[in-house]
Amino acid sequence: MNKLNSATLVKIDVATHADAFTLFETLNNRGVPLSAIDLIKNKLLGHLEKHDKHTNIDANFDRWNQIIKNLTDEYNVQERFLRQFYNAFKWDKAVEVEKKPKALRSNLIAIFEELINRDVHEIFNRLEEASEIYSKNIQYEIEEHSDELIQVLRNLENVNGADGYMLLMFVEKRFKINEKEKIDLVNYLCKYFIRRNVTDTPPTRDLTNYFMDMVESMNSMTAYSFDVVKSIICEKGKPANDELFKLKLKGDLYEENVGATRYILSSIELAESQTKERYTNFYSRNNKNIFIWTVEHIFPQGENIPKEWVDMVANGDAELAAQIRKNYVHKLGNLTLTGYNSNLSNLSLLKKQDRKSSDGKYIGFKNGLTINEDINSVGSWTQDGIEQRTEKLVTKALEIFSL
Repeated sequence: MNKLNSATLVKIDVATHADAFTLFETLNNRGVPLSAIDLIKNKLLGHLEKHDKHTNIDANFDRWNQIIKNLTDEYNVQERFLRQFYNAFKWDKAVEVEKKPKALRSNLIAIFEELINRDVHEIFNRLEEASEIYSKNIQYEIEEHSDELIQVLRNLENVNGADGYMLLMFVEKRFKINEKEKIDLVNYLCKYFIRRNVTDTPPTRDLTNYFMDMVESMNSMTAYSFDVVKSIICEKGKPANDELFKLKLKGDLYEENVGATRYILSSIELAESQTKERYTNFYSRNNKNIFIWTVEHIFPQGENIPKEWVDMVANGDAELAAQIRKNYVHKLGNLTLTGYNSNLSNLSLLKKQDRKSSDGKYIGFKNGLTINEDINSVGSWTQDGIEQRTEKLVTKALEIFSL
């Protein structure tokens, strides 16, 4: 309290935003560092204020804020956009910076300082235009998008296809593709990314470089062709082949990648049951931001195997049941989707099948999902059942995610 009472408040008036930015940078040199976004903003607006007497600093400030609004409040998204902007358009001499082959967090400020000094109006206009394209892909639930486009863009987000936004930004700026062409491209990118996520091929460290190679190749196209784009993605993106993808799909998929497992199961379900009138968002969340739909293990995954499950899978042999659990519990064939995972947990197979909510709706394996049709009334669940269902689901996944 003594320190608070002895504090002195100092008010400093400045004439312009540029002076305010300069003052803040000076006073803040021992405080929390400014982010790359802050520094680039300060450089851009300060340069306009200093070198262009015909521009209005407040109008420019509003323009910058609109760019940020297009990119959401997430700093990581804002920074990613600036890196992807440079990496997508560096093939243009107006954007290329000497000795900067790739935008990284470490050189982002230096790149944009050079671009601002070179032609501040050019870079400002291009950032505005690119941010509008970017916004429609990351904030996709807008009226101008059809339901189908919203769904595929949601898939791209759910499959963690961040590098795909760079390619989309380039293609939409370069070729002005129509909605059908965009839907086809986003779908193809989703297939590429789920294969990558399951196989780690190509590895994460190479992914951005490969997408930059794709963009460079597409830059030489005189007109948009989806067939040509597909061939470029397959050639430059170096995706996993079917053999490796199949091998990983047959492995302990849930243990290796929970996110990919959810994506694959939901994609199989939607491929079987989705119509224009019926669509389920398996990534929807409740008011506590928790997934409503979760991945459910048919044969429970816990080490303490309930007696009824020991009896079913191993004829009462606890040691054999434990071995089956270890080898098969995380296989694709032992997994499904349910909106009430915590209510099923270690229940017996029959109870998981017939489970109902308090209002009488089926919430177990009879919940109406197509992927549950082969388990909603089966009399027993054993190693053979898991193996057979794994083969069935893997075959469907290979069809859905074929490149």
